[in-house]
Amino acid sequence: METGFALDPSKLGKADPIQPDETEEMTSLKARARKELSVTPKIEQKYGGENRFYERFLLARDNDVEKALKLMKKCLSIRESLKVDAELSKQEQEAEEEVFSRIKPYWPLEFWGFGKDGSTILFGKLKNIKPKKFVDTFEVNEIKRFYVHFVHEGNELQKHSNSPSMRQTEEGKWKRQIEVFDLNGISTKQLHMKGLKILKEVLGLGQHLFPENVERTYMLNAPWFFSGAWNIVKHALDKETQKKSCDI
Repeated sequence: METGFALDPSKLGKADPIQPDETEEMTSLKARARKELSVTPKIEQKYGGENRFYERFLLARDNDVEKALKLMKKCLSIRESLKVDAELSKQEQEAEEEVFSRIKPYWPLEFWGFGKDGSTILFGKLKNIKPKKFVDTFEVNEIKRFYVHFVHEGNELQKHSNSPSMRQTEEGKWKRQIEVFDLNGISTKQLHMKGLKILKEVLGLGQHLFPENVERTYMLNAPWFFSGAWNIVKHALDKETQKKSCDI
């Protein structure tokens, strides 16, 4: 890794990522999404740029335009229900920032910069999770909004990892996120059923909101009892995402 510390994406400045080549399916999806779903350039940029936005949904649905449009509709519906893109008043923004600042100490995940191939690295020591206290302290929608905000920070990093300064060539697929979760030290006390159900719900949210975001997930030092928790959580993930996870 190029960095061995938590990285703040906001300090990297603006990135202008190289966009995937536009395909026939992408052109079709773009035209329909802008007409039928009122997709705006602002939303496209939040997902990596114009072509990358449409590529995500097509890859997640095997280049089937109709299915990709359906997934996109679900994504935008969730964003609207959580008021992700709503214009907040100064008072509302300050209130949300205060909630996020209280959630952050409970959040075990941090962006650690970029790997050798330029992929973004997300790292977390899961022994630091206190599921019961977490779900008893915050509302589910507060956790969901924080999660969406956090993943968008990762998207900003992906823009940098796909910018001309970090890509040797304009060819090649989009560099996505590598996730590394260290399970050393976790205990059965952390297998809190309500907490696991909310985690499953949040991960399911990510499947609809951020398709094709992850390249690979590594789980380090998994104890014998972890399989029980994983069997509960993994059903929120589609089969392709499950295939990207492995124990080391």
